[in-house]
Amino acid sequence: MRRWLAALEDRTGAASLARRLLARPVPDGPRWRHALPAALVAAVLVQAITGVAMTFYYAPGATIAWESVLHLEERVVLGGLVRGLHAFGAGAVVVLLAAHLVSAGLSRAYRRPREAAWISGLLLVPLALGFGLTGYLLPWDQKGYWATQVAVGIARATPLVGDVAGQVMQGGGDLGTLTLTRFYAVHTLVLPLGLLVLGAVHVALVRRAAAARLAEGAVAAPWWPGQAWRDGLVFAAVALVVVVLAAARGAGLEAPADPASDYSPRPEWYFAPLRQLLTVVPGPWGSLVLPGGVLLLLLALPWLDHPDRPRPRLARAIVLGPPLAALALGVQAAVVDAGDREHQAARTRAEAEAALARRLARDGVPPGGAAELLWAHPPLRGRRLFQTRCQGCHPLDGVGGEEAADLGPFLTDAWLEGVIRDPRDPRFFGRTELDTMPALEREDWPKLPALVAFLRAQDPALAPKLDPALVAAGEEAYFALECHTCHAITDADEGGALGGGAPSLQGYGTPEWLTAFLRDPGHERFYGDSNLMPAYGGELDDDELAALVVFLRGRDPARAAATPDR
Repeated sequence: MRRWLAALEDRTGAASLARRLLARPVPDGPRWRHALPAALVAAVLVQAITGVAMTFYYAPGATIAWESVLHLEERVVLGGLVRGLHAFGAGAVVVLLAAHLVSAGLSRAYRRPREAAWISGLLLVPLALGFGLTGYLLPWDQKGYWATQVAVGIARATPLVGDVAGQVMQGGGDLGTLTLTRFYAVHTLVLPLGLLVLGAVHVALVRRAAAARLAEGAVAAPWWPGQAWRDGLVFAAVALVVVVLAAARGAGLEAPADPASDYSPRPEWYFAPLRQLLTVVPGPWGSLVLPGGVLLLLLALPWLDHPDRPRPRLARAIVLGPPLAALALGVQAAVVDAGDREHQAARTRAEAEAALARRLARDGVPPGGAAELLWAHPPLRGRRLFQTRCQGCHPLDGVGGEEAADLGPFLTDAWLEGVIRDPRDPRFFGRTELDTMPALEREDWPKLPALVAFLRAQDPALAPKLDPALVAAGEEAYFALECHTCHAITDADEGGALGGGAPSLQGYGTPEWLTAFLRDPGHERFYGDSNLMPAYGGELDDDELAALVVFLRGRDPARAAATPDR
């Protein structure tokens, strides 16, 4: 063994190189702040390793990217953990880089002879953020797609070069495979090459500055063991946090990208401060001028706080101001989002759609791509048709137009009771021009549960689950109150749009009734000449009408359970 080691040393000098590395002098001696760059380098190496591992399974195409990421997470051994390490490792790199720059700034590491090292370190920040910007589009899910859509919009708003920048990023008329392949190439080829070159230059400049300080007589100590265990401990702490988060939460994969959805876009957390800044200072001032001005101030710090003209307070303000402002903006963004009812509702829908897409994908992804998974699913397809066709007039859970009834709780007991009690309530038909039936007299309110049960019994899928005595009482009340004179309930009734001027309730709420109503609400069976709603028979095909019916019936959990997902 000694002969082998001697031969290896003779031919490579590995042992002497290792001794030199272990004994290399550290200016100022062991310090915790000196552990930050070492932990940062280790975190970048983890990113490189996990990134290379994922490229063996990733396919950069708009119709296949989401499916390839799902395959990695669910069918490759430890694939989900690897992706989680890569995702949370990216956040760790941003945090470590920011902490290292703040530490270097507070220790005046920008002063002569380290100006070039300081500048090269600052240039690593936009490079690191570039990795984040190009990386979260690659899964081609809702989060990445819409965040990139926002980023392209910001780029297009840049004066003079905006159109060119947006076109270079997008690659076509819309975000698609060209965009994805460009971001993939930048993420895996251009940025790593830039990081390798700029990182090597930065390390060389730091070593050169350290040698100059040692030559001037700066106090030093060998790297091993004092600084070595500090480096290892800091990286171990960072690695532990990343591994725990990756194992517990994973990287997350939302539903496949869908340009026609109502997704509420939010960027990764390290871009949240910039997004919040744009809400305070919109346009190029918030996206370009202020961030660019901060970077220029930091680049100019070696001359603003020169040893011959020291300005320590100004230097501390320049070093601490940007991270503190970013932290405040990030917290503000989180607080605003937490109080945004529409955004929280959109987040709930997005999480449900992501879970649904994963479940549907296990049975196979359509040839047209993963986006068709949800478009082919009747309840979700129906909801999106409702949003594009109906929500301009009908609010859904209070969100949408105000010209027609709120269909959020449509067909539920509470909704039916409310309509019967007071149809002119603004939640129902109060904002329309319909000449509705009068409100139910207060002394008849005790009959409401029975009337609702009778109406629900018109749906054969629900009738067996209802109390027969309550249904019978409701039928008796229906005729006693002479509802049938306006609303037909049997073929023998004189009600209906032609007779009594109100929709027939025979088969009310069934798929057949709803389909016929959506196809032509102005038919004599429904509103006749009093109709104010457009007919969708000529605009939607049978599958679309069926999906819309599935969605409308799904507002009532009991009907949803009885409605097949065709």
